[in-house]
Amino acid sequence: MGRVFACTDLHGRKDLFDKINAILQEDDEVIFCGDAADRGPNGWEIIKAIIEDPRWTYIKGNHEDMLVRAAQDYFHTGSYGRNYSLLRSNGGKVTFHDMVNDPDARHWISMIRGMSTYEVYKNAAGRTVVCSHAGFTPWKDEDGCLLIPEDEDLIWDRCHYMDDWVEGEIHENVIVVHGHTPIPYIMDDLRLAYPGDLIEAGPLWYFKNHKVCLDCAAFATGATYLLDLDTFEYITVDAED
Repeated sequence: MGRVFACTDLHGRKDLFDKINAILQEDDEVIFCGDAADRGPNGWEIIKAIIEDPRWTYIKGNHEDMLVRAAQDYFHTGSYGRNYSLLRSNGGKVTFHDMVNDPDARHWISMIRGMSTYEVYKNAAGRTVVCSHAGFTPWKDEDGCLLIPEDEDLIWDRCHYMDDWVEGEIHENVIVVHGHTPIPYIMDDLRLAYPGDLIEAGPLWYFKNHKVCLDCAAFATGATYLLDLDTFEYITVDAED
């Protein structure tokens, strides 16, 4: 059996996507936590490649959500609308126009629309690892089961990392893996000491090591992380190496 990794927020960096695929063995798996496109130039290509590769499990991020909404407007009216404006303001112009010029666009948008918003993995140590785009706090419900938020929160939420630890109300066997909010932003809000080198510091473990953020702003830094979900060791994938 191969390794199971998580990564996130490639944002059009095909150079990083290609390097990840060069690392992977045939029986490895990757849970991708969303935001394959926008900001970088090759987002539409990466979206389709992830969907087609059986080694990759694709979780919907907010950029996928924006793309679907903008595409549905366009398919319905033949013109741009507010959802396109939102996507464009978040770096999605190239992705959108590549989608529009794809003769199979409706098929691909249907695939993206149907993506899951989270994935559960039981690792080799018996820990429950839940991957989503935005992340969440692993609260227990009234029956003691893991409380999974609504899809909108799993895709968009930027508030959960400010939650306080409440003893007895957190699922202590659960680790939440996410992207969406770049590591420096979370560190600022949590008033954590900022490392000298973001990439060398690695993924951000916080909330008593029950949450880990993998978003190191790949579009700007030219690097991303592959986190092994069994060992929790990580590989830094750097475009300059």
